[in-house]
Amino acid sequence: MSITDTTTTDDSEREADTLPSSEILTRLNAAYAQQILEAISTDAKPARDIAVECGASRATVYRRLNALQEAGLVETEMQYDGDGHHRTVFRTDFESLALR
Repeated sequence: MSITDTTTTDDSEREADTLPSSEILTRLNAAYAQQILEAISTDAKPARDIAVECGASRATVYRRLNALQEAGLVETEMQYDGDGHHRTVFRTDFESLALR
C-alpha cells in the first residue's frame, strides 16, 4: 500500500509563465525529453523507473526532469509506502501540448 501526497510547488508554474516559447521548445528537443514525457504521461514514476524505461542514465533523467519541471511540463509528488519509505515520483502536468 502507498499514499501519494499531491502537493505541488507553485514555483514551477510561475517560472513557466516567464520562459519564452523558444526555451520550452529547446527543453523539449533535448535528448530523452520526449521519451521521459511519454514514460510519465499515464502514471507517476520515480526517476529510476524512467531511466530504465528510456535507456538513459539516472543523472540525465534528473537533468531533463528538472528542466521540464521548470518549463511547467512536469510536477513532482512524494509517495509514501506502508513501511515508511518515501520517494519522489514525476508526472506530466498537462493533458495536451499544441504548438502553433
